[in-house]
Amino acid sequence: MPIRKISSLGMGKPAGQMAEFFAPVAEELQQVRNRLREHLITSYNSVNQQIETISAGRGKMLRPALVLLSGLACGKLRPEHIEVAAIVELVHTATLLHDDVIDHARTRRNQPTVNCLWGNTAAVLLGDFLLSRAFLASEELNLPVAAKILSQTAQQICQGELLQNLRRADWTMGQDDYTEIIEAKTAVLFSAACRLSAIVSEADPPTTESFARYGRSFGLAFQITDDILDITGDDKKIGKTLGTDAAQKKPTLPLIHCLGRQNINQRKILLETFSGELEPEKLVQLLNDSGSLDYVRGVAKHFAAEAAASLPGQTAAVESLRKIALAVGNRA
Repeated sequence: MPIRKISSLGMGKPAGQMAEFFAPVAEELQQVRNRLREHLITSYNSVNQQIETISAGRGKMLRPALVLLSGLACGKLRPEHIEVAAIVELVHTATLLHDDVIDHARTRRNQPTVNCLWGNTAAVLLGDFLLSRAFLASEELNLPVAAKILSQTAQQICQGELLQNLRRADWTMGQDDYTEIIEAKTAVLFSAACRLSAIVSEADPPTTESFARYGRSFGLAFQITDDILDITGDDKKIGKTLGTDAAQKKPTLPLIHCLGRQNINQRKILLETFSGELEPEKLVQLLNDSGSLDYVRGVAKHFAAEAAASLPGQTAAVESLRKIALAVGNRA
């Protein structure tokens, strides 16, 4: 079948505050979007039709922006930075496709999810397709360590998701267990993105590790605030289906902290509440009354500040990275 050209996929630009932070790499971000379009072309019209519904490049492009800003902070941007940024976004989008199937999500970035449009089988296969594209592109980078880091990262993400699934409705989980899970399923990709960017820039080992630490702490802050927003956010404003964590009995930090503040009798009553259907408004009220939302917001801000403090230098790119981290820590 002839190659069918893919449209712009609705690829937009980040709005508001993030656009300001991304300004030093705005032109390069557009190059990443263009590269993503190239990665998402196949020789099959029917496959391309489904690929058009994938949201790669439609969002804020946070992970690609961190790749580019990290590269700029380490020196000049190179073509390899554009490719790494595109690869990281492919991996991220693949995980979203799989997540939407697991969570039975209906919307993503204010659009119907692929699983709603085409079914779960198509969503899983398209996610696998993106991962295969990402791994192939990493092999073609002529940077052997890139393929190794990305493979290890994909493995850790899967382990994190598996562990979260195994511990569903396990209300014995503590904060350390939770942190271990979100580091694997979320923070490792941010860390790998920033590490790879520094490696492409040929930064020295201590500098490379600084950027990897930034990505890890950033990722923890991001996931914690994401878990808060899953409880307190508005679907239309956030742009995706919310409330899936509580509905699927995933012990996120707000619930873990709330349980930890109860005596034995209160904990028993609360566990019975969590085991049933809990209206979102009542859950928010419960977490507010226990002080859990305030506590968890504090944890997110701690990791965001840790990320900002890990970077060396005072360049415009470094300042943008610090501001993005602090903004993420305050978004919930």
